[in-house]
Amino acid sequence: MRFEGILCTVGVIMQAGIALSTATRGFDILYTYGIPGSLLATVQLGSVVKVPFGRQSRAVEGIVLEIHDDQNDFNFQIKDIISVVETVPIQEIQLELVKWMKEKYICTYFEAARCMTPTYAIEGSKTVKIASLAKSSAEVEKEIENLTINKLQHVNVLELLLDFQEMPVSLLQSTASVGPSVINTLAKYGYITIRTEKYQSVIRAQKGIEGQSEQPFLANAEQRVALQEIGPLIQNREFKEFLLHGITGSGKTEVYLQLIDQVIQSGRSAIVLVPEISLTPLMIGRFDARFPEMTAVLHSRMTAVEKRNSWTRISTGQAKVVVGARSAVFAPMKNIGIIVVDEEHETTYKSEIKPRYHAIDVARFLCQRHQAVLLLGSATPSVDTYYRALHGDVNLITMKQRTNTNGLPDITIIDMRNELEDGNRSVFSRLLHTEIKENIKNKMQTMLFLNRRGHSSFVICRDCGFVVKCRDCSVTMTYHKKTNKLICHYCGRLEKNPTVCPVCKSNKIKFFGTGTQKIEEELKKEFGPVTIVRMDMDTTTGRGSHQEILTRFEQDEIDVMIGTQMITKGHDFEKVTLVGVLAADSSLYSPDYRASERTFQQITQVSGRAGRGKHKGKVMIQAYNCDHPTILAAAEHNYERFYNGEILMRKTLGYPPFSNIGCIIVHGVNELTTKEAAIEVVNEINLTIKNARISDSEVIGPAPSPSARLRGRNRIRIIIKMTDMRALTAILTVASDSFYSKKHKEIDLSVDINPYNMV
Repeated sequence: MRFEGILCTVGVIMQAGIALSTATRGFDILYTYGIPGSLLATVQLGSVVKVPFGRQSRAVEGIVLEIHDDQNDFNFQIKDIISVVETVPIQEIQLELVKWMKEKYICTYFEAARCMTPTYAIEGSKTVKIASLAKSSAEVEKEIENLTINKLQHVNVLELLLDFQEMPVSLLQSTASVGPSVINTLAKYGYITIRTEKYQSVIRAQKGIEGQSEQPFLANAEQRVALQEIGPLIQNREFKEFLLHGITGSGKTEVYLQLIDQVIQSGRSAIVLVPEISLTPLMIGRFDARFPEMTAVLHSRMTAVEKRNSWTRISTGQAKVVVGARSAVFAPMKNIGIIVVDEEHETTYKSEIKPRYHAIDVARFLCQRHQAVLLLGSATPSVDTYYRALHGDVNLITMKQRTNTNGLPDITIIDMRNELEDGNRSVFSRLLHTEIKENIKNKMQTMLFLNRRGHSSFVICRDCGFVVKCRDCSVTMTYHKKTNKLICHYCGRLEKNPTVCPVCKSNKIKFFGTGTQKIEEELKKEFGPVTIVRMDMDTTTGRGSHQEILTRFEQDEIDVMIGTQMITKGHDFEKVTLVGVLAADSSLYSPDYRASERTFQQITQVSGRAGRGKHKGKVMIQAYNCDHPTILAAAEHNYERFYNGEILMRKTLGYPPFSNIGCIIVHGVNELTTKEAAIEVVNEINLTIKNARISDSEVIGPAPSPSARLRGRNRIRIIIKMTDMRALTAILTVASDSFYSKKHKEIDLSVDINPYNMV
């Protein structure tokens, strides 16, 4: 399908098939444009271009996905490409990947293609945008204090500019962890100004934490088995998928390094995916030491220039190894020999925005096309992956011994109900308090895990029970003591901490619950002059903050590290001999069928940080439901016990891997029209299932989502359970395309298959 042209350069000899950024699913085709002679040398597959679209010929952005001769017999003249914004060459396999993602993840060509031509490239290679304050510092500070500006993202940006006066927009976005829309909003309302300047790019490698060994370690018996099983496949260029199930500290990373060395020796390249940006400096340190000047890094906290440098080094073949978070799977690597997915169980490998891809699915697709090895590593594999391994779809390799002689740490479960009965109202049990004190005395390091940032979970009136909730989201606001403000962790809204209840006017409105800020406060009160660092989303928004914290901890400058899930995996610190898990059972009661799995993984992973050096480790697990099978299995380091109980529950209830789940969220401003639209979607689904004569399906909803309101929009959830993945994808595609063909006003729809977030 092609659109009617109005103006055209006569005699065009080449044409391009272009995915438009404005295309919806109903009109998602490759539109044909002419390549004028002046652009023949610059238009390539992957080029970001400006083209005229529609009867008014307004300029829109698109990505070139086809180039061919002018051999078509049109009844009309086609329009020409206006200009080339940027060129990021796309490989043939990546073009296949774009088409595959469009169908699998029910997205558009452009949404899939922009993963291969990332947004930092679209910004342009010859200029950089600089942001600065448009108002005086005093005016901005006053508006922040008075909450005239009441979005956390906006405050973060403005506070950075108050400190630095001006910053490149790309650096500002990565440092403040915000998107372009936040910058545009602040510019629109006159808080900041943006100007464009030229810059010159310098190609350089990004370094990680130094001090890692450059020489391979002598492989132990279990490591040799893994190397002997996988090595020949690399040499023979065969695709195969492996699960390396190794306990924490068993030396999985050394296996990765030695296999990648074989890949490089054979003239091929490698991608290593890590689940958290916080792990990247550690991994880069190890890989850069082993493969000097051959390692590149990719993740979302890098500046535009850094990302462009990495992308250039990768595409030109200077970098043979790419280490990065989820999106690094799209790096323009040629001749891939292996893709490693470390901590494969982590939910961060699943994208929560369009296209809602899973990095492991994409890695599998690439490995099949490159005839490469896909290696998934974890001490706590996902239930789905382990099920596939036991049933022969994935090759299982097990490593049950630590590389040191200490073995796994000793774990003690502490019942906090007994602590309360004995009058201990501290966040620390008496035993954990003693162990922390002893650890500090022995000049060893301690890690404390609590998966809840902020000072307190919520603010509640003790008289009438009123809980402060975000006015735009149906969630409680979290109290942050540092700013003495309430923050919504979904939309970033800021509010003053009330001193009286707005309902009953009582002054007994207090914060309740415990967050990482409160743990930090309690530690300082209980243990005096000790060095403490907190590692969560609030302390790691700054540029390089992950690396700074980890380097200080590595160099033994910190006695106690408090953190959320970002401290649970991948870290290997010689002097950490004590780990405390606080409120270990709090995550068991999430409205998600994976709640037990996530709890087991978090406890096991963070426990594995203890005793990785010369000294034996100890772990203290504090909980109220100490007899829960998940807690007991984690305390025994017993993955098989956990898996056997969990897989039985999944089979009984028909959850993955015994079915596939499609989740549709219909969201809109008006509650009534959103409900009506959701009913239309369900009717369309039921009709499609009936016509296709599908018998093993279950449609649940429409019903309010557990997070019934977010960012000022009402959310209605529809769940479909079905065994056949292809049939489920087809039904979701019909439902989505039908919805968008009706052009609902101020209502949108999101589709996710086997989502990691059901709320």
